[in-house]
This record gives sequence, C-alpha cells and structure tokens, in this order.
Amino acid sequence: MKFMATLQKESQRQLDGSVMRQQIGHVVKRMLDSGRGDVWSCKTRFSEPKDNGDDWLYLCKLTLDRIGRNVSDEIQQRQYDEMLRIGQAAGNSANWSILELESTIADEPTAIVVGSELPTKDQQTSRTYADKLNLDRGNHFDGIYDREAQIETIHSSLRAFVDGNYNGRFHAVMYGEPGCGKTSIAKAFGKMLGKDAVLELDATSTTKAGAERILLDGAVLPPVLVIEEIEKTDEASLRWLLSALDQRAEVRKVTHGGGLRQKDVKMFCIATVNDIGLFRKVMSGALASRFTWQIECPRPSKEVLRKILEREVDRTGGNRAWIDPALAFCVDVCGANDPRRCIAVCLCGRDKLLTGEYQRTLSAIMPKVSAK
Repeated sequence: MKFMATLQKESQRQLDGSVMRQQIGHVVKRMLDSGRGDVWSCKTRFSEPKDNGDDWLYLCKLTLDRIGRNVSDEIQQRQYDEMLRIGQAAGNSANWSILELESTIADEPTAIVVGSELPTKDQQTSRTYADKLNLDRGNHFDGIYDREAQIETIHSSLRAFVDGNYNGRFHAVMYGEPGCGKTSIAKAFGKMLGKDAVLELDATSTTKAGAERILLDGAVLPPVLVIEEIEKTDEASLRWLLSALDQRAEVRKVTHGGGLRQKDVKMFCIATVNDIGLFRKVMSGALASRFTWQIECPRPSKEVLRKILEREVDRTGGNRAWIDPALAFCVDVCGANDPRRCIAVCLCGRDKLLTGEYQRTLSAIMPKVSAK
C-alpha cells in the first residue's frame, strides 16, 4: 500500500526552484531519518507553480511506499502518521505545510494541477444541527471553585451559538498555569453537552493530517470542539484551525489526482493553553485572533485550596484534620499554590502531617525548605 501527501507553500513572490527542491529534500530526509529510509521510500513530483494573483502556490506531491518486510495496515498507517508529523515539523521553518492524501495503490507521482474553480462543498457530509444542545448546567460544575466568571463566559457564548442557529461563534481559550482548573472546566462542559456533541482533541498529539481526516471523513460532526494545550505543537499542525474557526468555517484537503475536498465545520471551540504569550505569537497572532474570549484562570487562593482539599479528603474518606498542616506546609513554608501538590501532600501525608513527621520527610528531599 502506498500513501500520498502534498507539501504546499504560499509566497507573495515567485521563488527559485532549486531552493524549493533543497527545502523539500530536507523535509524528506527528516521523514526518512532514524532508519525509516530502510523500510520506506519517498518519491517527489513538483507541479508548476500557480500564480493566484496575490501570491504564488507551490505544490510537491510525495508518494511514500513501504519497502521493508510486510507488516499490518495498522502499523503502516501509524508509521505514516509519524512521518507526516516529522515532515510537518521539518517544513515549518520554511512555511511548508502537509496536506494528506488518501492511501491508495498508486502509479508513479504525477503533477498536481489546481483548477481555478473551487469545487462545491460536500453536501453529503455537511452538518446541520437539528437538535438543540443541552445547556442545562445542572451539577456539572460542582466542585470547581472560584471559576464562576470563566464558566459563565463560555456558557453564554454557547447559548449565543445555539440561539444564532450555530452561526455566531465566539470561541474561548482559557489560559493559566497547570492546576488552575482549565481542563476541569473544559471536561465539565463536555459532560454537560454530552459525548455526541463534543469532539475532544489533544493538540500535542494531533497532526494537521489527522485532524483533517477526522473532520472530513466523519459522517456527522459534533458542534463543539475542545482542544487541550493548543500552544504546545508546531504551527503546521494548527493551520487547519484558521479556516475552521473564522467566518469560512471550513476544512480543505487536496485529494488524489489534485482535486479538493471541502467541508463545512461550524463548530464552537473551547481551548486551553498554559503559556498565553507563546499562544499569541503562533502564526504571528493569526490563531489567537480567532478566539473572542481569552480567559485567565489564575492559581487558587488559600481558601479555595482549602475547599479543594475538603472535597478530596471527603471523597476518599479521609480526615479533615490533615488539611491545615498540609496547607501550612505547601503555602506558608514552600510558597506552593498548585492544587495538585497540595492534594498530594494531604492525601499522602495523612496522620503523619499531624505530628510533623511527613513535613520533615518532604524537607529532606527539598533541602532549601525547612519544616516548621
């Protein structure tokens, strides 16, 4: 089985062909490094550059063929996906992006010719949401403390999304250090809406090709997209989001033979990031501009930490007497306000916190901290 992909680059001026081939050679070399070239071959074929008026479009078709010993289709697909991920990272510095083609038994690579007319949208798989989303908050957000403003901002945007017949999309990204409740809020919205209404993606493990496969091949798309840690991946893997989240609300992919698949994706996006500064620099701010709401989630106060520990202690049938010494050690001695650390100290220290024995144990592995 052979796999096909297309490297695409847009430029405001006509570029030197030899430079383009050097850049493609670098991408292919990286894809076949670490022994992959022993079991995979890659053939390339450039198309003629296309002058679109405002810019030039460059396309290079890749045909990847497994030449090593026979392995299952699943293993081939997994290796191919990994090569695409590596190729996307390698091409990012020179502004090449990979558009995945469907796997096929293929002839020799042929030039891709992009027609001047765009195809009609895929009506068979376009999505209309006949059923209203469940916006009843119920008790889904119980146990998430001091985050009412963050929750209400997203909830009101979802309501506007529904009331606007899924056209008014005011995407929301939550940012803050780990342990600030971002993921808890996103998961609570997922439970509120129901699993059939939400598509969850982890940006760190989702390639552009993988996302396109999910969106284009799904018979019915859920109306809400949740993406975790969106700033922790290369730009090439995120470019599909630009057209998906703006007024175009669509995803495009070059198909075998040079055609173009295009599909409506009117989805409301909830995203999380740890480093908002880095996120705002992605694609020179183009991705961040798609998010109407950039919602800060600060670290919790000591009183909120107390509520969190009460919740966890009660959940495990523990003793609330552990909470005060755990907070005193974490916050007052160590200056730590990460809920995950506080929970670990409380639930691991248990009765030893009451005698100071556990605090002394932790101090031994943190030499700069002295237990009180």
